[in-house]
Amino acid sequence: MKNAKIIGAFSGTGKSVVGAKYKRALDLDLGDYKFVYDEDPSIPHEVRKAMKEYKINLEWPSNYIEAIEHNKPLYDIILVSYCPEIKDIIDVYFTPKPSAWENLELRMRMRNNNEKYIAITKARLGEKIDFANTVTLGDDEYLEDALLREGLLCT
Repeated sequence: MKNAKIIGAFSGTGKSVVGAKYKRALDLDLGDYKFVYDEDPSIPHEVRKAMKEYKINLEWPSNYIEAIEHNKPLYDIILVSYCPEIKDIIDVYFTPKPSAWENLELRMRMRNNNEKYIAITKARLGEKIDFANTVTLGDDEYLEDALLREGLLCT
């Protein structure tokens, strides 16, 4: 049985792009599992991020871990954001350099993330993430390029 690699990556590095482009990759956004959204469901996902304070789903993080485990046999890679609750199941974490902020901010603005989300993300950039298997992205490198370079994604 196939078992997907769990790839963690920082916000704005291109998880959603990889998930949409490659049929054997799944972008499993944690927001859909961690939060209870109570506004209009037609609001785009990227716009909704940090729009306001959301209630934490009472099933978090077990519901997210279950979704990851359920999808492991179906995909080659599962893309997740870092959060301490799932640290132990991430195989490789891709992180940008703090000097990449300008590019990350531009990407977030292009996908219509709000100011609060952008500020939260900026504050997190450069935080020490303690993983044995961490890959640092170049200043203008997307996750897709790094996954191809590392042999974790095939065209």
